[in-house]
Amino acid sequence: MPFSVLNIPNTGLQSNLNEIISLLYVDDEEVLLNQGKLFLERSGEFRVDIMKSAHDALNSPVIQSYDAIISDYQMPEMDGIEFLKAVRSQFGDIPFVLFTGRGREEVVIEAINNGADFYLQKGGSPKAQFAELTHKIKQAVRRKKAEKSLENSEKQLSDIIESLPDATFAINQTGHVIAWNCAIKEMTGVSSDQILGKGKSEYTIPFYGCRCQALIDLINEPNEIIAQFYSNVSRVGSSITAEKVLPHLHNIVLHIKVSPFYNLAGEITGAIESIRDITESKKSEEVLRESQRMLVEAMDLANLVTWECNLQTGILTFDDRFSTLYGTHVESKGIHHMTAETYMREIVYPEDLKILVEEDEKTRNTTDPHYMSKREYRIIRKDGEIRFIEMCVGVTKDTEGRTIRVHGINQDITDRKNAEAKIARSNEELSIANEELIAIEEELRQNYEEMAISKQLVIDSEQRYRNVVEDQTELICRFLPDGTHIFVNDSYCRYFSLNREKIVGSRFLPNIPVEDQKRLKQFFASITPDHPVDIIVHRIIMPDGTIRWQQWSDRAIFDSRREVIEYQSVGRDVTEEIATREALQVSEERFRSFVENANDILFSLTLDGVFVYISPKATELLGYEISEFIGKPAKFFIHPDDFPRNINFYIQARNLRKKMSGNEYRMRHKDGTWQWHSQSISPVYDSKGNIIKIQGISRDITERIKSEEALRKANCQLSLLSDITRHDILNNITAIYGYLEAIEMEYTDPRVSEYLQKLKRITNKIQSQIEFTGIYQNLGTHEPQWVLLDTIMPLPHLPDSITLTTDLQEISIFGDPMLKVVFFNLLDNSIRHGHRVTRIHVSTHMSENDLIVIWEDNGEGIAKEEKEKIFERGYGKNTGLGMFLVQEILSLTGITIIETGVPGTGARFEIIVPKGAYRFTG
Repeated sequence: MPFSVLNIPNTGLQSNLNEIISLLYVDDEEVLLNQGKLFLERSGEFRVDIMKSAHDALNSPVIQSYDAIISDYQMPEMDGIEFLKAVRSQFGDIPFVLFTGRGREEVVIEAINNGADFYLQKGGSPKAQFAELTHKIKQAVRRKKAEKSLENSEKQLSDIIESLPDATFAINQTGHVIAWNCAIKEMTGVSSDQILGKGKSEYTIPFYGCRCQALIDLINEPNEIIAQFYSNVSRVGSSITAEKVLPHLHNIVLHIKVSPFYNLAGEITGAIESIRDITESKKSEEVLRESQRMLVEAMDLANLVTWECNLQTGILTFDDRFSTLYGTHVESKGIHHMTAETYMREIVYPEDLKILVEEDEKTRNTTDPHYMSKREYRIIRKDGEIRFIEMCVGVTKDTEGRTIRVHGINQDITDRKNAEAKIARSNEELSIANEELIAIEEELRQNYEEMAISKQLVIDSEQRYRNVVEDQTELICRFLPDGTHIFVNDSYCRYFSLNREKIVGSRFLPNIPVEDQKRLKQFFASITPDHPVDIIVHRIIMPDGTIRWQQWSDRAIFDSRREVIEYQSVGRDVTEEIATREALQVSEERFRSFVENANDILFSLTLDGVFVYISPKATELLGYEISEFIGKPAKFFIHPDDFPRNINFYIQARNLRKKMSGNEYRMRHKDGTWQWHSQSISPVYDSKGNIIKIQGISRDITERIKSEEALRKANCQLSLLSDITRHDILNNITAIYGYLEAIEMEYTDPRVSEYLQKLKRITNKIQSQIEFTGIYQNLGTHEPQWVLLDTIMPLPHLPDSITLTTDLQEISIFGDPMLKVVFFNLLDNSIRHGHRVTRIHVSTHMSENDLIVIWEDNGEGIAKEEKEKIFERGYGKNTGLGMFLVQEILSLTGITIIETGVPGTGARFEIIVPKGAYRFTG
């Protein structure tokens, strides 16, 4: 690396840590504030101001002047996390240490996620505790000052490189990447997080596929050396530009520029390389050159002349081909440039001047920026020959829409015109002769064709009629007024199980019940010339004695005397339809009886959510008449806060095309009160499978909701009382620890020390029991959830002396959110009571329908007489609550635990998960 010999000067980031550090300590317990101030200021390194409220601290005009802030977590009105968020949003990144008696893992995570520099738990020896707090404060302040200095020195370079449009990166004198902008990420797909800090030419891999020398590495080499690897090398001052073709990336072409950069002392501290993909530009240049060549050749072959006219100067400009068209030499004076007036006077055929005058007016006045026109006119060459020209015209407009330039192409079409004229004369002569022959032939053929056409039309019409009629599934017949059938189709014959010969020509009459015959006679009597078509439904008796229903559409055909000469009938069997209709009427009557006597409200809505039906129970439960619901949107009766949830519920049922249930919402009673209802809905489909409405059922659950709300409020009050009491006790325990430490520092009497140690052990046990009530209080307060077993193993708490291995097969368990506490306590049990544990293994296996999760270590194990007692509250060498808590957490979702290890070879806990509480996610 050519920068390895360069030196970067000291950046001046060292902080003067001998200055007094100003601290703000916030806690609602005055005894703890005074104790903290005493311990921290004793070293002479800190000046501590104390406040009892986060609100007071935020309103302090000097809060930004402090080097760091220490805060308790659990305080009235605003806790430590809320205080931290307010400090971060209003005052930026002042170092912030959360110093609290609350030890829950979620508090730690929330504190770190919201920008706390450190988290320190109260308790234990005040001397050791405040020594650790002193170290963390100094570390946070030192880090803050270093970050501030580094930010100021790097921001300018980072901003410049990031804003560059070209792909750009920079390296320092050791060859490590110190900048990598967005443009280079877009080009390579490599983000700055993946490359910053990398050395050993790592930056060449995205471009060249391997580590090699980039242009930035050759900045100190002469151009001759660089030219061995790059093309078009040039050097301006200390900067180098070059081009590089990458064959392995489909021959893309890169334009590269490299420059060194300097510190304030003028020393080179690194280099910067900008890269631009010019592949398309190179291709475009080549395509343009080829296109220009082909265009010139084509225009030469087609004898095309290009021209343009500047409307402001009136000057026409032609290309070199105009001399050939005009019949003169290329070097003739004025042949390339002339006024439009000269062109029209000396070259245009006089009779065609009006064509160009008309075109000139159109091009000047057109509003179309893409105006195109094609005209033909004649010119007179220098030798006097008249030639035909085809002119194509376009326009160029300025920003105000005015035509400023006309341009076009002229082509000599004289030969084509002459050929067209010759062909036209020949065609005219042939046409005259041909017309005479055609007239004779047409006269001979006309009569024959008319006869043939008429005959074929009759045949085709008859065939189409027969095809249509025979293909119908309906029963079709034609009969005379006396009942003689003159036509029946196949469907008619099949229906009556008779041959066509038996029916046609006879007075066939189906067996019709007597009670329907009178109505049938009245039906035919009602058909008149003014009412020639009608429909009737009647019964017939089939040969096997069964009765079926038919529907007939009859048309009477009358003669000029308005007398019936024929009937045409189309019928079909409607027995099944009538039976279905009758069954539906019976079903509707039963449904109506059920609905009107149901305890719940049944309803139907349009797809827009408008009531089209609601059962009478709605009047009893909500006070409205049925007519007050029908035609009104459901939104009118639903509480505004619950309506968005109802809309989503309704849309899901419609889009997923399935039944939805369990939606709870409030409905307004006519007296203005609100009632809670639980709803189930399902789509209703038509015969084509389209959803036509939504029907549902609603149940009044107001009394159940009131009971649940009362129970929830009672539990919240009990939880709040327990939380406040526990917080106050733990704060007083912390104070006790402080004063016991102070007494121990003041008095050296062995008997006093013995009493103090006993007091510490008793206090520690009280503290553990109080903290356990906080954990136990949260059991069952949240809905169970699916937890991936592998993610709750207590690996972060594992001592270096113990190895933990797992074989969990991507299994999820349905349990309380505190499920991870189970495995933390199992680890704690192995460490505390196994004594010589070096290895823990967690595995699973199936036992019939149950999943068995096994935790086993290689420690001392558990005595046979203690295997069941260890799960009792209070039993054990420490608090006696760990394994009791494990059993309680698991039991919330029906999971059990037993100990099956062999004493002397290690503990072995079996967690039995029943079917339905586990699933395989792999």
